[in-house]
Amino acid sequence: MSDSADQLVNEWDDVVCLPIIDISNREYREESTTAKELNFVTSKQLLHYIDNVDITQQLPKINVESNRTRMQRFIRIFSFCFGLSLPSNRRNERDRIFAIATQPYDNRDRFHAHCLYTVYSKLTGNVVNGLRRIGQHWEEIGFQGTDPTTDFRGVGMLGLFQLTFFVIESKQSKALYDLSLDSVQHFPFAIMSMNITQISLQVLREGLLNRMVRHDESMFQMLNRFYYGAFKQFHKVWVEQKKTIVDTGYVLQDLRKYIRKNIKRLMMEDGNTCRTKYEVLDKGVNHGKEDDDNFTNIGAM
Repeated sequence: MSDSADQLVNEWDDVVCLPIIDISNREYREESTTAKELNFVTSKQLLHYIDNVDITQQLPKINVESNRTRMQRFIRIFSFCFGLSLPSNRRNERDRIFAIATQPYDNRDRFHAHCLYTVYSKLTGNVVNGLRRIGQHWEEIGFQGTDPTTDFRGVGMLGLFQLTFFVIESKQSKALYDLSLDSVQHFPFAIMSMNITQISLQVLREGLLNRMVRHDESMFQMLNRFYYGAFKQFHKVWVEQKKTIVDTGYVLQDLRKYIRKNIKRLMMEDGNTCRTKYEVLDKGVNHGKEDDDNFTNIGAM
């Protein structure tokens, strides 16, 4: 193996890997790997799916709270005493998020496939029929191998759903994706997104987002605002400080520290755009020409 090839392997190995969760339902029929009709997922469909997907099996597995330090335990008691803890309806929404984060990819659930295809097509601009569920094309958008489902580690379907929302709702996603392909500053885009989702989950477990949810949004929408802000900060640091893939671990470590001190700032910077779109969604306004209750066809080859 050449020196340049060795360097690429080492750079890839330096990417922070999340704990692997059990991926059930590994066996699937060949026809499930190929979609004859691919469809974009809309924001409204994704919100509806998250609100209604069956999480009965996942709820007993959720980890609601992190291992707290003494200071974090004090903050929790302080929040409870002064009315800063979540009301019961918000706790139910939060627990649904944690449950989805334990949910593995299901080859029988076509919505999961539609999310993957939406992410791939929106980022690459490659609109095709017959896009296979297994193949090297997934490495183009920053998955580590030919099967993207093996990279939903520690974040389950929440990782896929946040990535899908990011690609649908934010122009920043394309700028980040283009940066991930840079000859010098490249990084695995999808894997980085999974890391941002993991950070989002940790901050949510610590109760640091309890005061950030707005009356006109769900906990998932609030968590997406945080995700957007965190990814935006990552983008800023990566560009301004000319980071490369060998710096990934340090960048993520510093990002975690920065976030805890600047949560409100992160969410305000990107929150206005997201809020406007969510308000329109909540009012049931149809953005496109197609009925939002049906998938919008991506198109033919």
